[in-house]
Amino acid sequence: MKLFVNSVKHVDFHWHKEVEIVYVLQGSIIMYLDQKQYTLHEDDVIQNGTLSEEQLNRSVARILKLVERVTSNQATDSSGDQNYHALARKAAAESIVLLKNENAILPLQPDSISSIAVIGRFAKKPRIQGAGSAKVTPTRVDIPWDEIKELAGGSVTLGYAEGYPEDDSIQEDLIKESVSLAMNSDVAVLFVGQPEYAESEMRDLKSIDLPEHQVKLIQAVAAVQPKCIVVTSSGSALVMRPWVQLVPGVVHSWLSGQGMGRAIAEVLFGQENPSGKLSETFPVKLSDNPSHMRIRGENGKLYYREGLFVGYRYYDRKELAPQFPFGHGLSYTSFSYTDLEVAQVEKGVTVSFQLKNTGKRKGKEVVQLYVHDEECNWTRPEKELKAFAKIELEPGEKRRIVFELEERDFSYYNTKYNRWVAESGFFQIALGSSSRDIRITERLHCNFGKEEVTFHKFSLLSEWLSDSVAKKVLEECLDEMNEHVTDKVYLNEEFVGFWEDFPVVKLFQMFGQNWMIDRSPDEVIQELIAQVEKAR
Repeated sequence: MKLFVNSVKHVDFHWHKEVEIVYVLQGSIIMYLDQKQYTLHEDDVIQNGTLSEEQLNRSVARILKLVERVTSNQATDSSGDQNYHALARKAAAESIVLLKNENAILPLQPDSISSIAVIGRFAKKPRIQGAGSAKVTPTRVDIPWDEIKELAGGSVTLGYAEGYPEDDSIQEDLIKESVSLAMNSDVAVLFVGQPEYAESEMRDLKSIDLPEHQVKLIQAVAAVQPKCIVVTSSGSALVMRPWVQLVPGVVHSWLSGQGMGRAIAEVLFGQENPSGKLSETFPVKLSDNPSHMRIRGENGKLYYREGLFVGYRYYDRKELAPQFPFGHGLSYTSFSYTDLEVAQVEKGVTVSFQLKNTGKRKGKEVVQLYVHDEECNWTRPEKELKAFAKIELEPGEKRRIVFELEERDFSYYNTKYNRWVAESGFFQIALGSSSRDIRITERLHCNFGKEEVTFHKFSLLSEWLSDSVAKKVLEECLDEMNEHVTDKVYLNEEFVGFWEDFPVVKLFQMFGQNWMIDRSPDEVIQELIAQVEKAR
């Protein structure tokens, strides 16, 4: 008898640990690693006493029970698969992002066009998911070509060209075929994206550009067909600079699953109003990215030195224009933001405003709320996303949208105190359609209480002066010192301007030697700290 298992003293490729299948069976664990089968010889392990027959039977019984549970209803009830696929289509439609729509080239109107050139392998063989351990088995897959053909109707002639090969070679005959088809059609829709061989686990992308054969294809088609729409697929940001200015329409579908084909077709023909937003910044070029200079690491180590300034926070601080900003995503309708009201309630903040669909179609807007701390003593981003909501409105409909922010939304992690801190002061509350499309702002003063400064030997002069109790204690001490020294210390604007970033202990080291007879500067500082703590 043979039991087929996943690994016998073989390397677990996901975690790189040796898995001893006998121990796995003894521990009542079932593991699935890959589709390879390895043979466990029952006689060997049972006769030598390593594994009991009871343990083996118990593990096999669990597997058979699981198989029965998940397959018992498959033959009689298919409604689950249908419901799942409907959900997959909805999820894909909600995530697709309309990046560019010059001259309202989208949605396509079957009544006003007679022919469409559908170009690119991904139109018939879509890349719907990641590779490696990200890959799952779909219940069914919508093919963009089939879905476009159905929605276009019998009055529209569809032509197909492969456009580019499966590998990364450049085949001029495929490009020429695509150009010829596009020239003789009313509209060209190109399906392109990162191929699976380039974008997968266990490997790094060499760039975030499309493969060269796809770039050449887009440029060649756009040169002969001004009504050119590009549908991109990838799991991360893409650089589009070599071609995006040549085409009026760009739709980004990500890797949005088995329902992607139908969702794309519905977006192209306007049966679905796109409402997805970019979850990351699309840069003009890879070198704009904050981690670019250290992307490969050095000497086998990679340090994350960007700190807070990643994504839109970096582009904002550097005043660097991206190709498409974080949160960007167009719609076939339009929205207005008015009547912003902000108020602090206890230690939270209530934000409300009026959102109106000012267009002629039903649509969804992803409202994004950003906060900017005007007065923080620490380096902070220009703004930070603190809340968002997806709102569906009928044409002409308006609704008051309310966000409730907590004190934590105004906090930063103070590494000096090792805790989250919200400083009282003025904040900018900004609402917009993307990180670079802010529609309405309001300034609010928030009172989160007085933050008590914790003093130590090397606390700076500026820190002592920022605390009223500590400032009074220090001034009294300096007054006493000035009675015994020649070079007197007065905390005027000129003196503070130079010394504010020095530890206070330095003042006593520099100016107080004649005063400190039997005490050291360190002892004076400790005495002052004790006085501050007592006064509080």
